[in-house]
Amino acid sequence: MTNQTVLPLVLSSTFFTIPGIYGYQKGHIGLSACSFVNATISTLFWLNPVEGVIRDLDLTISTISFFWFAYYGFRGAYKEPKPPEKISDIILGQILSMTLYGSFKTACWLYHIGDPYWVWYHFAFHVQTIYLQTKTIKYA
Repeated sequence: MTNQTVLPLVLSSTFFTIPGIYGYQKGHIGLSACSFVNATISTLFWLNPVEGVIRDLDLTISTISFFWFAYYGFRGAYKEPKPPEKISDIILGQILSMTLYGSFKTACWLYHIGDPYWVWYHFAFHVQTIYLQTKTIKYA
C-alpha cells in the first residue's frame, strides 16, 4: 500500500475535525474531543498504514467513538419535540447507518481480494460517519 493509494483516507480522516468543531460550538465538549482524537489518530494511521500501536489505537478509538455517538444518537432521536426536520434526519440517519455498514464491509472485501477501489468505499464510510456524527451532535 503506497501513500498515494491511501491519500483519500488521510484527507477524509482530517474531516473528522468537522463534527469536532461543531460539537465544540454547540457545547458538547465530550463528543467534540472524541471527534478530534478520532481525527488525529486516524490521520496518523493513514499517513503510515502499517500494523502496530497506532493501528491498534485507531481501531480502539474508532470503536469507542462509534458506541459513544450511537448512544447519543439514539438518545437524541427520542427526545421531544420531533419537528418534521428531525423526523427526516432520523429516517436519513437510519438509511445512512445501513449504507455505512455496506460501505465498510465492501471496503474490507475489496481490500482482501486486492481491488484498489476499496479505498473509495472506505472514504465513503468516513464521509457517512462524519455526517452522522454531525447530526448526532445537533440533537444531543
